[in-house]
Amino acid sequence: MCRVWWTRGQRPPGLCDNRFTFAYIFACVEPGTDNAFALVLPYVNTEAMQVFLDHFAKTVNAAYLGLPKATLVEWRAERRKGFGPKVIRKGGYVRYRIADLDLWLAANVEAV
Repeated sequence: MCRVWWTRGQRPPGLCDNRFTFAYIFACVEPGTDNAFALVLPYVNTEAMQVFLDHFAKTVNAAYLGLPKATLVEWRAERRKGFGPKVIRKGGYVRYRIADLDLWLAANVEAV
């Protein structure tokens, strides 16, 4: 912030730098647990919110399965070969239903 004290009603003789840089924090938490997710983005609009929701969905689904996020991405690529949970594609975005994740887990249980 730039503050230049000067006589009321007159402009100060020097230039004042009024440029600002903003960062917006998109975050969500699960009360009563240590589960939290945050993403810092340089702007706020529907596109930024969709980026947040996509990253959040990957994190939540990976955490639900107890896997790294990269594994879900690999499985989605392998899905064409019949591996991995079913996905829903809508408008270029990928979503997983919890019921599909549960079905996939039940179908891929190995006896130890």
